[in-house]
Amino acid sequence: MGKAPSFQFYPKDWLTDPDVVCMSMAQKGAYITLICYCWLEHKLHKNDDHIRNLLGNARNWKTLWNGIKHKFEIQGDYLVHPRLEEERIKQEEYRKKKSNAGKKGMKKRWGKLHNNDNTVKEVLITKNNSSSSTSSSIAHSSDIYTSSFKKFWENYPRKVGKKKAMQAWNKIKQDDGSIERILEALKEQKETKQWQSNRFIPHPSTWLNQERWNDELESDSLIEELDDIW
Repeated sequence: MGKAPSFQFYPKDWLTDPDVVCMSMAQKGAYITLICYCWLEHKLHKNDDHIRNLLGNARNWKTLWNGIKHKFEIQGDYLVHPRLEEERIKQEEYRKKKSNAGKKGMKKRWGKLHNNDNTVKEVLITKNNSSSSTSSSIAHSSDIYTSSFKKFWENYPRKVGKKKAMQAWNKIKQDDGSIERILEALKEQKETKQWQSNRFIPHPSTWLNQERWNDELESDSLIEELDDIW
């Protein structure tokens, strides 16, 4: 058992104990002094010199001791106080009970924290997976445009309906010759007067679906006549 720093004192028991009532004030003082030493050390050596030292080498220590020694029990070479030992056992049992309750409470709280921690980890993993999926989707969406289409789109003057234009582009049977022919036709049509006005430039998807790179270029005079009509 560990050394507890204090013990429960019951004033009523002290004042009504017949043995204490019969003690002189000096004996009561000596008794309470020895009780304190006994509590701190668990036991007292029964040697007379030891008792005298504890009582401050009082000249009448023998008289004092004879009036209170019956309150202690002899155990070998030592003296113990029965009531103090009962109190010590009660305190030890209380500490154990409190400690066990604390351990159970800690285990319960730790279980909740562990569960919460797992929940947080699951949420973070889900968010990270979601973010990775989103990033992957964004990266994938940016990669759906082929290098040849990007070149076409970069040169086409009317930039509308990019996704539809890409779908139309993918329908074209592409090889180095066809791509070069499309880009060359686009370059030539861009230089015509018709394409200087945005209203005459078809949507890129329309231009591709109708294979307008095969169109014969109209003369600028015809375009001027159309401008006058409009």
